[in-house]
Amino acid sequence: AVSDKIRHLIITGVTQFNELLTFSGMNNFTDITFDPKYSTLCGFTADEIRSYYEPIVKQIFDKLKNGKYPDRPKSLDDMFAMILDWYDGYSWDGITKVLNPHSVLSFCKYKGFARYWYDTAGPGFLQKLQIKDEDFFRNFSNNSSFKAAVTYQQTKTISPESSLLATGYLTVAKAEGNSDGFADKTFELTIPNVEVRISYAQDYLLGKIYPDISNNDQLRFKDLAVNFCSLFCDTKADASSDLLSSLLASIPYDHHTASESFYKSHLSTIFAFAQGMLSIEPHVGDGRPDFLIETRKQYLIIEVKYHKSYATAANRTLDNPSGIPQNDGETATADDPGKTITDALPRQNRKPKRITDEQLLKLLDDGIADAFDQISDNDYVLGFLHRNKKVWGVAISIVGRTGVKIKFKAFEML
Repeated sequence: AVSDKIRHLIITGVTQFNELLTFSGMNNFTDITFDPKYSTLCGFTADEIRSYYEPIVKQIFDKLKNGKYPDRPKSLDDMFAMILDWYDGYSWDGITKVLNPHSVLSFCKYKGFARYWYDTAGPGFLQKLQIKDEDFFRNFSNNSSFKAAVTYQQTKTISPESSLLATGYLTVAKAEGNSDGFADKTFELTIPNVEVRISYAQDYLLGKIYPDISNNDQLRFKDLAVNFCSLFCDTKADASSDLLSSLLASIPYDHHTASESFYKSHLSTIFAFAQGMLSIEPHVGDGRPDFLIETRKQYLIIEVKYHKSYATAANRTLDNPSGIPQNDGETATADDPGKTITDALPRQNRKPKRITDEQLLKLLDDGIADAFDQISDNDYVLGFLHRNKKVWGVAISIVGRTGVKIKFKAFEML
């Protein structure tokens, strides 16, 4: 019999089926999924990538170092760090991490970064999960570990958490429990890497913002968001301001809400495309900044300010991304630059006009000043100044639908 020739049999997959058939011979497997002794069995370690793939990584680095994107690798060490950002992070014990082997081999074959593993899955998988909590996936796009823990026994049931863990969309961030065993441990989950987080943002978060978005528009938005995050993390204030204005201009007018929370919600999706650790409203200093992005070299502590105005230019397009009005408009009142003289007219005679360039720029500057005041007053940066990374305070001021100004301020130990 064939079974007489088999000494060891390892079965991999996403479904645990042992003990399902009581009278079958195939019901006494040993599940080693969470056994620390096998934590590096299915994946490459960082040391293995260095040892076995350095020649081909060097070839890819020579190709990409002169690329057009701001986040192109600056050195071979930077290149290896980017590979870890993209494809590392999978863990079954919360300590040891491995890289996705399919993604690494595809990266070597196609000589560039892309979401290779994610595209092998069914494109509608995330949408088909019956998630009642609207913030479920948005919480996961925040790189801190998910608050809900999954026990070992729960991984044998069909739940969103166990399904996402079994299929590789999530991984173990921390294992707690009996140190002598693993069957009774509790696991906190998190998104493993940039590849999965960008895919979450594109396939789920964008779908929630634009339910009827076409594939072409989705790819266009994703490319704009990736480029914006690259410029933003490279602290290019003017270029990132223009690109963010273009992204906001792509929001359909009938989806728009004139509120700061609306723009922060969209920014949380856009920042999910950043190649760094994203935290949304983390507890920092004496308060909670809107966003925190940690990259390999720096911290970006971000505060957003929004001001509603009549600066909703009908002709604002990708050719005019800066948010500066192009036509003449009614001037604002002297005592309130955010209030036009049409506010004093009967409703039937009102013709909302855009504020002048000077008034728009003043509102943007006021938002920048308010954001930096909040960063300083609440000591957001103090906890990061001793961590051997550059610390930036970032103010984002938004006026109207698409008026945008971004400013960076470096902070150092006194």
